[in-house]
Amino acid sequence: MQIRRVEIKRFRGIKELTWNVNGPINCLIGPGDSTKSTVLSAIEYTLSSRWRIDINDSDFHNGNTDEPIVIVVTVGALPDGFKSDNKFGLYLRGWDGTTLHDEPEQADELVMSVQLMVDKSLEPKWSVINDRQMEGRTISASDRDTFGIVRIGDYLDRHLTWTTGSALARLTEKGDDLTLLLASIARLARSSIPSTNLPKFQSAATEVTTISKAMGVRPRESFQPHLDIKSVDVSAGALSLHDGDIPVRLAGMGTRRLITFAIQQKAVANGAIALIDEVETGLEPHRLRRLIRNLRKEFSAQGASSAGRGQLFATTHSPTVVDELPCTELRIVRNRGGNINIEQVDENAQKTVRRAPEVFLSNNIVVCEGVTEIGLCRALDIWWLEHDAYDPLALKGVSLADGNGKNSEQFVLAMAKIGYSVAFFGDSDRVLNPTQATLESAGATVILWGGNLCLEQRAMDDLPWAGVQELLLIAINQWRTEDKIRAATCGTLSLDKATLRPPISEWKDTPELRRALGLAAKGGAWFKDADLGEQFGQVVTKHLPSIPTTNLATTIVKLRTWIDSHG
Repeated sequence: MQIRRVEIKRFRGIKELTWNVNGPINCLIGPGDSTKSTVLSAIEYTLSSRWRIDINDSDFHNGNTDEPIVIVVTVGALPDGFKSDNKFGLYLRGWDGTTLHDEPEQADELVMSVQLMVDKSLEPKWSVINDRQMEGRTISASDRDTFGIVRIGDYLDRHLTWTTGSALARLTEKGDDLTLLLASIARLARSSIPSTNLPKFQSAATEVTTISKAMGVRPRESFQPHLDIKSVDVSAGALSLHDGDIPVRLAGMGTRRLITFAIQQKAVANGAIALIDEVETGLEPHRLRRLIRNLRKEFSAQGASSAGRGQLFATTHSPTVVDELPCTELRIVRNRGGNINIEQVDENAQKTVRRAPEVFLSNNIVVCEGVTEIGLCRALDIWWLEHDAYDPLALKGVSLADGNGKNSEQFVLAMAKIGYSVAFFGDSDRVLNPTQATLESAGATVILWGGNLCLEQRAMDDLPWAGVQELLLIAINQWRTEDKIRAATCGTLSLDKATLRPPISEWKDTPELRRALGLAAKGGAWFKDADLGEQFGQVVTKHLPSIPTTNLATTIVKLRTWIDSHG
């Protein structure tokens, strides 16, 4: 089964959301507090087999309990058992890929809309609804279990035990009552039953060994069932999965998440609707990439198991995940005052995603023409916080992206078309392609240094002479010798080296020398490095208060104004 549409009203940070789900893999990205995790919780609460859910007044939007929480999840690829008239056949609707038809049309897929409603009584009510019969028909927990909802979160340990409702219990061969089996084991605990006397559990543990290796987890010995030394209480899951003599629950977070997902994925018949919040939690990049590839093999339409195996919904704050997934499986979540939009990344944006995956995790992007501007912005971020009490860029949801020189404009245009708030922060010493007017018509803001100059030239012109001398010291430390700096500067003036005699600290301030230094710094890439750019920025911020009317200062004010108006 697969979800076709999600509708949410008045649940936590979501005032309203209508999302037409497209495809077997949906990875929700965006900044913090965009309600990514809330969407997963809404799906879980609506389709899981739980008969009670932990809802309180704070789960109502803005804490207002006067209107109920309403979540409707429409599911397709239904089993035949749900389509019969004595089940839910009279409540089915039609889905054409974009629109729900209350009366199914000939070419429509038959789908079922499951509604969860919670009013101020805090009593959840599950039903199958359509517009013809809004009262709907109650759907039981056992029927909801058919959806195969799998939620991977922080509560992993119970799924590594044989206890009622756990993933290992699902994976274990059916036929005997699990509770009776566990009770028998508890009664015989004094005799320390060896795992060889538990063939069914051992079979499941052996299978876990195999499927965990596919996830990149190798047991030190082999997985097997043992009585957990922490307890012999059956209800607490006394029989748990062990690696040799050590309970797997004592493994690291990443290892437990991988094993738990492998078990749940295997245990759910007819495919799972899997929900993974912050898929990167506890995993190093190499294991995270292995997990993503395994998930894609299982769930993607091109995977060996095909889309019929289920559906994956995940959230992430990891550039590794964004980089590993095709852009068509990324969903950008935007929160505008509780009205949530979820948009698919255009297939033509793949190169843009690969180029700077981290910027897709924020709302607002400053595309810097090069690494020198990146360093300047980092220094400004620190200076603003320390000296002017401005909010840091992170709090404003602003990320910095290296535009890579002349490629900057294309990147700005691509991000603006996807729907991000973008500012281009760059030089004015060249013609932009696309033009400034084209970028602005796409919604981007263009902030350039004045005077047809690059950043280095602008700084050499506008900083106090003491600041220029400090920049020269940074260049000398990088280039190792004053002679190279002097030679480059004389070259721009077409003068003999003897014209500018050492030491550099005794050079006199003239407009001609400032222009020469700007050209030399530009042509020699004196500060084209992120660390050097930040040192450059520290000099600029040190002297900004003394040059408030210069173009250097007023352009930085424009940048800060954009940040404050978009963050």
